[in-house]
Amino acid sequence: LGADAGVAATSPALRTFRPIAVGVPNLDLIGNNEGGAVDLYLTDGSIQVLTEQKLGLIGEDEGTFDRFGSAVTLADLNGDAYPDLVVGAPGNPVDGSTPGHVDVLLGSALGITDQGATTLPSPAKPGDEFGASVAVSGSTLWIGAPGTDSAGAANSGAVYRYAIDANGKATLQGSTTEATLGASLQANERFGEVLAPAQGGVVVGVPTKNVGSASAAGQIVRLRQSESDAITAEILNQNSTGVPGTAEAGDHFGAAVSVNGYVVGVPGEDVGTLKNAGGVQNFRFGDLGQKMVPSVFQTQDSKGVPGAAEAGDQYGAAVTVGLFDCHEVFSKAVGAPGEDLGKATNAGSVTLSNLEVGNYPCSARVLRQGKGLPGSAETGDAVGSAVGSVNGDSDLEEDRTDVLLVGAPGEDVGTAKAGRDVGRVTTRNAWLGTTQGFGFAGGDRQNLGYGSVFGS
Repeated sequence: LGADAGVAATSPALRTFRPIAVGVPNLDLIGNNEGGAVDLYLTDGSIQVLTEQKLGLIGEDEGTFDRFGSAVTLADLNGDAYPDLVVGAPGNPVDGSTPGHVDVLLGSALGITDQGATTLPSPAKPGDEFGASVAVSGSTLWIGAPGTDSAGAANSGAVYRYAIDANGKATLQGSTTEATLGASLQANERFGEVLAPAQGGVVVGVPTKNVGSASAAGQIVRLRQSESDAITAEILNQNSTGVPGTAEAGDHFGAAVSVNGYVVGVPGEDVGTLKNAGGVQNFRFGDLGQKMVPSVFQTQDSKGVPGAAEAGDQYGAAVTVGLFDCHEVFSKAVGAPGEDLGKATNAGSVTLSNLEVGNYPCSARVLRQGKGLPGSAETGDAVGSAVGSVNGDSDLEEDRTDVLLVGAPGEDVGTAKAGRDVGRVTTRNAWLGTTQGFGFAGGDRQNLGYGSVFGS
């Protein structure tokens, strides 16, 4: 692919079984602001820095405020065993004039190229932020457009679904809003801002949804798609039957959702008098996967969870699940970017604990810079703002171990102003006993916030 591919030979070859994509939506490019980019780390050690200009999708002076890389996911869309990349470019929500779109980029032996690339334009209008979130479940691509106005309710949001054929081509099937589900519409609820793939569909996090009189208490909506494309919904919040706790103003239930909705973040949860200490709600599946069944609610003060709840920790701001430490025992990784460590305020941390409560031979632990993660804790690093899981080698069966991704978008590089909030990502491979920290393969930039968007 040569120079146009943006290969960065100086970045690390990551030890993972599957590729990693890191979105860089804040990146300014020549001729545009916040055009955005994606770092793609392939398993053969090669790296691509992808922009819409380099791929030939837009002209050199186009793309201002596209924010390409705001959402990313990897999947084999056309069954050729090469990873394909879906990238959201929703535009700037403050500006609101840029039409959002999503690029579907097909992989090959040469990595990602412009061959077979498809741009899905927003079916609505500028400012709807089409592409703010993306998820692939089976042969369906789900795209969030949280800035969509419905029935007079500004920014009430929508989720679009596309069928993916054997060639990787996406065809619009329809859209879902709170109104189509028969629920009450609310301005600024931003339905579709958070998406997680799930069996037969997707889980939508709606953290700013009002529940009764509790503003921004939050909820989740599991959408299931039948073979005839009929959509059914399961709506859950902290006032739902069987869900522990009570919906309260500012809880932000659904701010983060793991695959299948196994773990739901509630970073605004108050623990006693501790404001925004945070928590997570665990779910499992009953009725052969047709229903989400509430399990335990946990905070940093819960039994089996290390650490202690503190005001402003925002435990639950990011969540993921994987085989991180123990064979055949799934753990949840929970980010707490507001965690203070000594005098370092908002340094952040990630807690690993068993996904299911029980007597499992897997020790819980807290990861922070200087203890389990490279570097030293500093004010504003915001470790745990994003977490992700990269599946290990399935051929290892019971010996499989997954790689944990941890983002620290507030990490400074050096002491100069130009190094502020550059951001870093760490991979943690417990099987190899290694951690690797890295930044933008295209070079550090101030306020880049690298490590806020993952795809794997």
